[in-house]
Amino acid sequence: AFDMESMAVKAGTMISASLFGALAGADVLPFSDDSYRDMVRRGGRGVEASLAAFDAACARARKGEIADATPPVHHAGSLRHQVRGPERLLGEWRSLTARLADLPDAVRPLAEAGLHKVVDYQDTAYGAAWLDSLEKLVALDRQHGGGGQDFAFSAQAAKYLANAWCYDDIIRVADLKTRATRTSRIDTEVGADDSHIVQVTEYVHPGAAEFISMMPHRLGVFVAGRPALVRRIDRWVNRGRRIRSDSLRGFLTFYLLAGMRRWRRGLYRHATEMAHIESWIDAAIGRLPHDYAHAVSILKARRLIKGYSDTHARGLGKFDRVMQGAAQLEGHPDAGAWTDRLIRTALADTEGAALDGALKTVDSFVTPETSAARNGA
Repeated sequence: AFDMESMAVKAGTMISASLFGALAGADVLPFSDDSYRDMVRRGGRGVEASLAAFDAACARARKGEIADATPPVHHAGSLRHQVRGPERLLGEWRSLTARLADLPDAVRPLAEAGLHKVVDYQDTAYGAAWLDSLEKLVALDRQHGGGGQDFAFSAQAAKYLANAWCYDDIIRVADLKTRATRTSRIDTEVGADDSHIVQVTEYVHPGAAEFISMMPHRLGVFVAGRPALVRRIDRWVNRGRRIRSDSLRGFLTFYLLAGMRRWRRGLYRHATEMAHIESWIDAAIGRLPHDYAHAVSILKARRLIKGYSDTHARGLGKFDRVMQGAAQLEGHPDAGAWTDRLIRTALADTEGAALDGALKTVDSFVTPETSAARNGA
């Protein structure tokens, strides 16, 4: 791994140039280095510095020094020093982290990182509920030979269940935009000090889906079930807005939205997400007694869902299609490997054609015998 932010600062540019270079050096997209450099040049400002950071990061990545996206391994309790708050909440946090000691060694680091993420996202009660769910999955893993598989099922559950519970909604976006750490990071990236005034303009483009997601659950169900009303709402709210988050009015707008997290669990979006998570987990649990590798792969499919608004919708569409393919593969001896292949294809596929082809391949070799085995015939 290497420090892309330091590399960018040394070159006198922003971290995006280093990230772009690392992407080019990873060779995961079918573009030449010159194509990437042309895109950097089209930026128009600070081109030479950006190209220097791009080339340095590209070279480091091509040497195999690309940063590992896996959460760092911590010893139990190593995150506690990062937590601040009232003593009552710190006591609740300590009670939660104490429960991590009962988890398998292979699961504990990911569970600790996941717990920290979930509590930061919502509160300690939310963290306790998440840990309850994880502990149930670990118990099932033990019953079905997880010890001989280094508890791979539980480890993937700890990682992706935390991500799923921390879905990006309007509240989360507003929370992140009003954190002091973000202001400090922006100042660092643009090289500002106390003598500079930094203006930050946020571009937001909510649609009907985002508006309805903030409704109380029952009202959201009522509105979402009426397409004509949804279209009317979309005509009203679906337009781009530019908000100065460095101004008092803009900051208070985001701050008040972020403050709605105390009601998050009663909102329509939360109920929708929890139902989707339950369906996904049930699919993985259903395969656990029969095909351990396939169950693990189904958990990994969750990585397709990320982001906010249109990005989230596209990821959700890919996830649904991969899960359909995974269901077709039930009973096949290489179901896990093929599900992994579908996930990789979906991640690299921007247009959808490659995933279409992979799913057609699955259709071609799923035999009636496989279907019968899947249905227990």
